[in-house]
Amino acid sequence: MGEAANTYLKRRESWNSLREVMKKTQGVNIVPYSFRHSYSLRAHIRGIDAGSVAMSMGHSLEAHLRAYPWASKASTAKAFEIANKKISFN
Repeated sequence: MGEAANTYLKRRESWNSLREVMKKTQGVNIVPYSFRHSYSLRAHIRGIDAGSVAMSMGHSLEAHLRAYPWASKASTAKAFEIANKKISFN
């Protein structure tokens, strides 16, 4: 299945154009698997927990965390900021 998708995309002018633009403007080589990376990143940006994202992508939480390390100091700080706003200590 993966190879068929790769062949399909390679035959599309729009895909080849996008690959060129990404390489030229961002220095990034995109591949068909980039769709999965993008899905994971967007889910995490929307605040969906890693376990749910892993399950939706069909792999274990351990595999997900190993393959998609989106956490950073900034995202961790933001996550705690959001959580703290939800809690009232009054």
